[in-house]
Amino acid sequence: MKNLLIATIAALTVTTAASAQELTWGGYGEYQIEAQALEFGVNTSYNINKVTLSAEAVVAKPNGADIDLDSVTLGAAYAVHDNASLYTEVEFDSDLTYQETTVGASFKF
Repeated sequence: MKNLLIATIAALTVTTAASAQELTWGGYGEYQIEAQALEFGVNTSYNINKVTLSAEAVVAKPNGADIDLDSVTLGAAYAVHDNASLYTEVEFDSDLTYQETTVGASFKF
């Protein structure tokens, strides 16, 4: 499973050579005051017509502990309309062991 995850992230990165304008990168950082925990993550997405492929890595530092990889999520979404999409996400833990699959629909007004 770890090799599949690495290959998928590599494929997302390598395929951008043909169409760099379709790749986006982002990130976030937050501090939880009551839990005294720091969390930050980086993500990328690649758009191919109505399909969006995505990957996100979350790194956490809970209660002064060492900074560690917390989770990795791979996703895919299909735009059924300009304002609606169907999506799925697969989440892995810090050992890249499968944790959860989520399916859903999103919309915007």
